[in-house]
Amino acid sequence: MDVVFWFPDRESALRWGGLQVPDPLPPEWLAAQFLAATPEHYAMTDEQDQPIGVFGLRFHERERRAHLIRVAISPLWRGEGLSGQLLRGAAHLARERRAQRITLNVYGSNLDARAAYERAGFFPFEFAKAREDSTGLMVRMLKPL
Repeated sequence: MDVVFWFPDRESALRWGGLQVPDPLPPEWLAAQFLAATPEHYAMTDEQDQPIGVFGLRFHERERRAHLIRVAISPLWRGEGLSGQLLRGAAHLARERRAQRITLNVYGSNLDARAAYERAGFFPFEFAKAREDSTGLMVRMLKPL
């Protein structure tokens, strides 16, 4: 799976997946993350059907909430506006499942991701400790649907 090459070093893999990401990052583990039935996983593909963006959604039906996880854009496609498309697609899927809001967690040091989420209408609503991050923070973000 080409997605494993989107994470050039341990730090970028941890920023994406947290402490449970194995070292080294084996393609089989990564593939299993995106092929798992729960939570649901989705991919954007190019004309050759190669993944260029991926994300997962975990639905919390009682709370009428979807939680966005494992968001990644291919380094070859970053800066092309795909994060906005991907996040709009995730929100659309969440609305189809009657979610009223979508949430996500992002490390405080992941400034590019935080900026992309804010451009897509997410806002911080809570901060948690994350000793594994250089800022010491996990930012919880929300977008009403």
